[in-house]
Amino acid sequence: MSEYTEWFEEKMKAQFGDSDPVLPHKRLIVLPWLLWAAFIGFAVGCVFYVSRVEAVPVAEASADGAKIVLTDEDCKLDAISNLKKRATWSEKDRVYEGCYGIHPDGFVLAYFADKTVVVIPVYLFKRVSGA
Repeated sequence: MSEYTEWFEEKMKAQFGDSDPVLPHKRLIVLPWLLWAAFIGFAVGCVFYVSRVEAVPVAEASADGAKIVLTDEDCKLDAISNLKKRATWSEKDRVYEGCYGIHPDGFVLAYFADKTVVVIPVYLFKRVSGA
């Protein structure tokens, strides 16, 4: 063994005793892996959170300042059980939550939280880009 190796071993024994001198270095190696694992877990959690929060708009129709947006998210109104998907109706500065269903005869039936029922032909809806 060289003088440097002996000197290094003496310093390690003085600092850490007879325990394995490699252990402190292993802790330094494990720490970056734990940080990366925490970061990746946080990123995956953010992706799942955003995907649950943001409903993807499927189609929209607008006329006279009112706009109805149909989404792929499940309806959250307790009063409605037969209309399965979520819709929003925005007019001026108000937004109403609602539910919608597509009838086989070619129209969209929507019910909103303010107890408004809307029947609109499917051809009036435009597909939202990216949907």
